[in-house]
Amino acid sequence: MARSGRFLDEGRFADYLELYAEDGRYQLEAHAAEIGRDMVWLSLNRAELAELFREWPLHVRDEAVRTHLANLEEVTLARADAAANALSTFAVFRTDETGRSELYCVGRYEDELEAVAGAWKLRRRRARLITRLLVTPTPLPL
Repeated sequence: MARSGRFLDEGRFADYLELYAEDGRYQLEAHAAEIGRDMVWLSLNRAELAELFREWPLHVRDEAVRTHLANLEEVTLARADAAANALSTFAVFRTDETGRSELYCVGRYEDELEAVAGAWKLRRRRARLITRLLVTPTPLPL
């Protein structure tokens, strides 16, 4: 789980994609208390994630450095050890060009994993944000 944040922080998008199963999916969402339901901000399969990473240099983007911290809280094995569910809490810090760091967002990863050729792959990652007001929006996964 921690590697996924490091790969995003370092711009190692191909390595990040390798964490996903072929039919893997990423979803970024937050609960909107004022409307009483979840908002989906980003929902992409692996091929769509790859396209996003290819197009990322064309986006107007925040040049600050991001640092992910993740804490794996729980893993539950399922389907005769060929699948698992994991719950992690994460925080992302943002360091601007002056060297000032601040908390960017916090949330939870709800992951569904499957064993593929001796490695665990993400079948689905739900990144559920607790923070809803981001200083600078990002087109990248968190």
